[in-house]
Order: sequence, then structure tokens, then C-alpha cells
Amino acid sequence: MLDKDSPLVTYDIPSGAVDALCEALRAAITSDEAGGRVNLLFSAEAEGVRVNSDLPREG
Repeated sequence: MLDKDSPLVTYDIPSGAVDALCEALRAAITSDEAGGRVNLLFSAEAEGVRVNSDLPREG
């Protein structure tokens, strides 16, 4: 059963992909009292560098 209060409604895979991309773009740059933020979609690690995404693990 669909949650009527859910901000996104996915009927099929392409629709879900477009919804996800739109939401990722919307959240890419935000600001708060501490200043501007660039929000990355994924955590990653390479030699000497680690990037941690603070996006929720559950959609």
C-alpha cells in the first residue's frame, strides 16, 4: 500500500530513477547556520582521502 504522505511515488523503475536524480540534485548544495555545504551522494576512499556521505542509508 502506498503511503499517501510520502513525498515521492514510484510506479516503475525509470520513474524511480528520475525521482532519485531529481532528489539528489535538489540536495546537492544546501546551507545552514554553519555555512554552505556540498552534499556528496556516496562515500568513497582512495589513497590519503576519505569522503563520507551524510545522506541517509534508507530511502
